Amino acid sequence: MVKDSKTGKAKKSGAKGRKFLPNVVTLETTIHIARSIRGVGAKKRAPRACKVIRNYARKMLRTTDNRIDVKLNKAIWAKGIKTPPNRIRVRMARKVREVSENSKRGGGKYYTVISVVGTNDFKGKQTEVVNE
Repeated sequence: MVKDSKTGKAKKSGAKGRKFLPNVVTLETTIHIARSIRGVGAKKRAPRACKVIRNYARKMLRTTDNRIDVKLNKAIWAKGIKTPPNRIRVRMARKVREVSENSKRGGGKYYTVISVVGTNDFKGKQTEVVNE
């Protein structure tokens, strides 16, 4: 325990949570959608899957502006609104935003583009940093 210089109260030493990745980074990971949409009504499952993917990208890459690629959207909706895929392999690329005066999107300095990675087997696949 270390004392905080401003308040004088004891605080835990060491960083808690995920460490921040470098400015521009690309991650490739598998998202287990089925556990997040369990118990959701049939007509809301595919839209909820999109929200789950966006929230996952927000937590991993710490960006508020997360954009789903057209091919990923088609992969989620391929079997209709009721049955999105149980798992999906995605590539999340954090990019620097060019800010203009007319931009409608809020957020910070970066945005994330989420795209689908084609794979038949999810066994043994880990989250990895991709060098582009």
